[in-house]
Amino acid sequence: MTRIGILGGTFDPPHAGHVEMALTAADILGFIKVYLTPAYDPPHKNGTRVSSFHDRLEMTRLAASEHEKLEVSSLEEVRGGRSFTIGLLREFRDAYDGDLYFILGADSLADFPMWKNPEGILDLATIVVFPREGRVPRLEVPGGASIVVIEKNVTDVSSHAVRDMYRAGRPVGSLVPDKVNTYILENSLYST
Repeated sequence: MTRIGILGGTFDPPHAGHVEMALTAADILGFIKVYLTPAYDPPHKNGTRVSSFHDRLEMTRLAASEHEKLEVSSLEEVRGGRSFTIGLLREFRDAYDGDLYFILGADSLADFPMWKNPEGILDLATIVVFPREGRVPRLEVPGGASIVVIEKNVTDVSSHAVRDMYRAGRPVGSLVPDKVNTYILENSLYST
């Protein structure tokens, strides 16, 4: 059966770590495509300023544009409303024929038990996790879980750190794909 890789997130902005995680997972686990899926309305960002969905979607398209194995999913745009992983995975299950693999970093795995319906997520998808330096991934939810840990280094950066660099006027170098960097600068996304 086909393996379908999914990397969801706020992507504010998408950075080198996102791209490397998706491509590394594709190579190691044999995904034909990894779908980058920006959250329409991320529930964990309450009270935090988030760039518009349109800007985040466009930046994600630009980040994926130079990689054959990456594709941007617009399922969240069609669905609208609050973005919960369980809903996203149900949409993928209904739209695609294959085994679902949901990719995330170890920092997200630590919060996983607090997500909406973590047991349901584990019923729908295998979790693929990339540990961060000094963090051993552990999942504490009742029941069985299928988790793949990919112990390969990828760029260890957060979108928050990247936004801070833009606000401080510091160069981001290779932390952000060139096309995404151009889009951010042309649209003054993180200037304040």
